[in-house]
Amino acid sequence: EPLAEGIATREELMEAQADGVFAEGIRLGPNAQADGIQNDAGGQYYLVCSGALVEDGKVLPEKSLIRVNTDEATPKLKASEEGAFVLALQFSRPSERPGSDPSKLAERNPDGYVLKHEK
Repeated sequence: EPLAEGIATREELMEAQADGVFAEGIRLGPNAQADGIQNDAGGQYYLVCSGALVEDGKVLPEKSLIRVNTDEATPKLKASEEGAFVLALQFSRPSERPGSDPSKLAERNPDGYVLKHEK
């Protein structure tokens, strides 16, 4: 059911994890605005699942992806006249967990996660 103009709601899709991993759905009615999720871990992606967002006068339609680096501020989301549903994903803080620290990815074995079949 569509939201009224200017209304935004949030739904936690994954409970916040100790390492910062988190997922939330943000539903925005026509012309609604909402802050993204707090950027306090390993960066974020925002996927426009339906509708459209508007950023600096540019329309970001369905399937648009916004990347937020760890050093960037929490984004402000603004829906277009049709509203939007946005999936917000936050990645983990660097830890000892394999793949969580981008600075260490070059050090890992390139075949470490690959299942190879001998011919």
